[in-house]
Amino acid sequence: MAKNADLIVDDRKLQVSNLDKVLYPKAGFTKAHVIDYYIRIAPVLLPHLNDRPLTMKRYPDGVEGEFFYEKNCPVHRPKWVQTAKVWSEGNQRIMHYCLANDLPTLVWAANLADLELHTSLSRKNRASDDDGVRSGPRRSR
Repeated sequence: MAKNADLIVDDRKLQVSNLDKVLYPKAGFTKAHVIDYYIRIAPVLLPHLNDRPLTMKRYPDGVEGEFFYEKNCPVHRPKWVQTAKVWSEGNQRIMHYCLANDLPTLVWAANLADLELHTSLSRKNRASDDDGVRSGPRRSR
């Protein structure tokens, strides 16, 4: 297997790297396997990610190595990766979260060894809509 490759995903060219890197040692699951898995589950996964700010939990050395959370979408992202501006009380500033709204973005995230996709409960620009957390029962009208 090639260590690096150019993939065409929905008319977008992505450079993927270290495809033979083992991310799940006990199973022998490589980065190439993760990318393949994300592609296969995308039709089911993407509707749940759509327009939801994404915190990436990245494992550059696999699940048995160090990991880090990335809330701000990396500045080295492709121009077509969409972002959402979200105010952070803790940081006292606007954060630019990635939005995994399409297959190319999902494959790009997998190439970054984003093995856990942590989304907001609310959608971009719709924090007050009915898809967030509620306290107490809903009242019928």
